Amino acid sequence: MRAAPAGALFNYSTKALFMMKQYTGLHYFFAENIGKVISGLSLVALLAACDGGSSAVSSQVIVNDSSSSVEGASSFSATSDYSSSSMAYLASSSASSVTVEEPVVAEDILPLVAPGFGGNLTSQQAADVTFTIDVTSTEQKIESFGASDAWSIQHVGLWQSAPDIAKLLFSTELDDANNPAGIGLSLWRFNIGAGSASQNNISDTWRRSETFLNANGSYDWSKQQGQQQFMQLAKSHGVEHYVAFSNSPPISLTRNGNAFGEGGGTSNLPANNVDRFSQFLVDVWKYFANPEGPNIAFDYISPVNEPQWNWAQSNGQEGNPYTNSEIANLVKSLDSAITAQGINTQIEIPEAAQLNFFYENRDQRGNQLAEFFDNGSVNRVNNLNSVANKIAGHSYFTTWPVSTLISTRQAIANNLRRYPGTRFWMSEYCVLEDNPEVAGSRDVKRIEPALYTARVIHHDLTLANATSWQWWLAVSAYNYNDGLVYVSKNENEGYQTSKTLWALGQYSRFIRPGMNRVALLRDDQLSYEQQAQSLMASAYHDAESGRVVLVFVNYSEQNQNVAMQLLNSDYAVSEWVPYVTSANDDLTAYEIVDGSSTVNIPARSIVTLVSGNTTLPAEPYTLQYFVNAGNITSAEHPAGLLNSIADQAFNRDADSGLAWGYENTATWEQDEGGDVWRTLRTDEQDQAGQGLKYRFELLQKGSYKVLLGFYDPWDNVNRLQDILINGQLIEQNFVINGQAVLSQVLDNVEGEITVDVLRSAANTGIDDDPLLSWVRILKRD
Repeated sequence: MRAAPAGALFNYSTKALFMMKQYTGLHYFFAENIGKVISGLSLVALLAACDGGSSAVSSQVIVNDSSSSVEGASSFSATSDYSSSSMAYLASSSASSVTVEEPVVAEDILPLVAPGFGGNLTSQQAADVTFTIDVTSTEQKIESFGASDAWSIQHVGLWQSAPDIAKLLFSTELDDANNPAGIGLSLWRFNIGAGSASQNNISDTWRRSETFLNANGSYDWSKQQGQQQFMQLAKSHGVEHYVAFSNSPPISLTRNGNAFGEGGGTSNLPANNVDRFSQFLVDVWKYFANPEGPNIAFDYISPVNEPQWNWAQSNGQEGNPYTNSEIANLVKSLDSAITAQGINTQIEIPEAAQLNFFYENRDQRGNQLAEFFDNGSVNRVNNLNSVANKIAGHSYFTTWPVSTLISTRQAIANNLRRYPGTRFWMSEYCVLEDNPEVAGSRDVKRIEPALYTARVIHHDLTLANATSWQWWLAVSAYNYNDGLVYVSKNENEGYQTSKTLWALGQYSRFIRPGMNRVALLRDDQLSYEQQAQSLMASAYHDAESGRVVLVFVNYSEQNQNVAMQLLNSDYAVSEWVPYVTSANDDLTAYEIVDGSSTVNIPARSIVTLVSGNTTLPAEPYTLQYFVNAGNITSAEHPAGLLNSIADQAFNRDADSGLAWGYENTATWEQDEGGDVWRTLRTDEQDQAGQGLKYRFELLQKGSYKVLLGFYDPWDNVNRLQDILINGQLIEQNFVINGQAVLSQVLDNVEGEITVDVLRSAANTGIDDDPLLSWVRILKRD
């Protein structure tokens, strides 16, 4: 039990928090993360300072299906400490304290957000760019954001300041100014040491590690105690996802008795010790999963790390190279051990040292996506029960120049389309690059490495469709841009936060496991390279709560004014809570911004907007058809629709029995990147009045909404199109400007809906064929 003193500011973010906000005369409660019971409460005033005015309040609070009357004092006067749009949380009681039960942490409860006092981002200027959020077009489901405990945590985990450092990394609570107390990491990587701490052949003692495995084959589970204790701190903050990774097999199992190889390209693990290493990894899992012990079951075991590097003593750390065939043999052995022991975990591979090694050859250690996932490959392992259907790699040395940053991640997405359902994890990164944009040492006060990292995260998520993103050293003792928190090796227990900590928090604190990245349209027609040097943006949606999260990375030296809207005009975000990291801000909460306002994204900053209330549709619609025009190969398609596949020539659907599809045969498909926008169907007839013709048989009479999506990868301003729905001309001489959406509501329709995308009479160019990206047809409920 915990007592909150009467009159104190209380905002326990992992518990229930009730906020009273006065907004244009309306009082309402905003409650999230209900995990506590408030008792002994005789008088609580939870008031919002609004325009320096006063307010009388009488409301009902519902907690665990019981209610108690809550009445405010007769008035409350705002002071200069509270801005007019920010919430003040005040408690007063005739009793001496308010008793609060400890929370039950649950992953499906979203962390609390609340406006703060950083300033106001509302702009009075016209928008430089308008973003349209399409929550119905999901790109990937986010699994986690994380970091690793190598190498400093073996020491730091034993410090008295360890809980404070853990709070910075894992907490989802708010401080007294409503700023996040931590960045809310949802995954933790535990380094299974190889035992170099017992030797003197790695010069830096902080890069050595202990091992659980004794030379005689017995175990000493008291080893790696600092890491074990710190992982318990992660668990206490609600972290639920864990990866155990190995840089090298234990020294008692290696060829040379060291935790590194001899500089060659083959493994330091002899074939006769492969099964022993597999059993060791399983035994480590079983120790940690024991309910009578640590009680942490690793979601994944990662047995190899950056196998492309040769890992000799000169590298100054534990490491082991592997060829693809050596990885396959180890994974098969580990799968057998996992199956035999019946433990609930999966194998994560291959932790490629660079992302291009997924699809480029490298001396029997490259082309790893095909090597491990192709049906015909001798090294195929994704058909094993314990192998996760994902590929893990590191973003090092593929982030500069910007053209490489973009092309590498596009190549990952293109190659992954050959393996439907296979996810991509970016499982390790820190800023090792030294280029004009990010040169220099550790980034404690510098925004440049933080912006650089945010740009990498953005492209890993939006182009490569990463479902998890993980930083390398959570805590660093080095003068590099490799840490989120920095310490000194003299073990004085002091620490410093980096700008990169808060930059990662702009994503990790608000984009929670299970949220979907969704399509985000912009109307400024900037190329990917232009966006990377100016304003980048991505959108995320929690289907259960309706929460929308937008993350902007403004790389430019100019402020950017942005407007936002939801694609479905029946929905609107009533307000945004902004958070800012910049040269002057560290994940700082700003004042509420009205949902219809233009928002200023400051120069050289990362801004996250989190939706407050999202209005429910006055006339809700249900999706009936979703055609991804031109996508004829994808195995993925939303279930429960009247079209069971993404696109087809006009015919009866194999599942619904309704007839739908494109009628004319002079069409062709074009795949310019694989997402819902960049798969296209276009017409080749080169005649005015001809073009694409789709027909959709309806199940029943009613009112329908038709949405048409357009994208022109060639930015052809001469591509003039006439758009007709059920024979009615809705756009003439239509030019696709970036990504565009046309919408039409049809009342009392029965039989069928037709869509025509035709060449305009003014369109005479042979290469100016009509094209279409997607069609959505929704029925009003």
